[in-house]
Amino acid sequence: MQAQLDVFTSRDYQYGLTLLEEYFQQILKKSHYSYNDLLIINLYFFCCALGLEDKSHMEQLASRVIEDIDYSDLDRVYATERILVTLLINAEPEDYLTYTSVLRDIIERTNNFQHKPAVYAFEAKYYLLVKKDKAKAKALYDKAILFANMLNDEALAEEFIRESEKDLKT
Repeated sequence: MQAQLDVFTSRDYQYGLTLLEEYFQQILKKSHYSYNDLLIINLYFFCCALGLEDKSHMEQLASRVIEDIDYSDLDRVYATERILVTLLINAEPEDYLTYTSVLRDIIERTNNFQHKPAVYAFEAKYYLLVKKDKAKAKALYDKAILFANMLNDEALAEEFIRESEKDLKT
């Protein structure tokens, strides 16, 4: 977790490379992941978002993580949630619904709503960029803003307002 924090605060994926070099090849051989494995997978996805050039394992790991969700282990479920959010940051708009549908399922099963505003925001972007449906995108942005406000996250609500205004201007 420290490596992920270092990468996040510095915005420099180099801080995660040592850990990835040490454990990543072992993880690639697995189909079932421990909590620590999920943390390293998320570190890899986060490093990819910050510019790590070797993204060759993203699709394979994303599929495996989604297939390996164990709802009886809440720590692993929450780690998977964080992975899905990181995947959304890396994903092409065409793939947003793949990850938001899994995230929605986790949210419904765990009643942990902290990522619900982000789900709505990514779905808004999908409908705007892929389906070219401004009305649906606006409705989803409105839900993202409403949900962020319900969670008392004013900064997130303001960010979604700015994003919505930028994306939906004629």
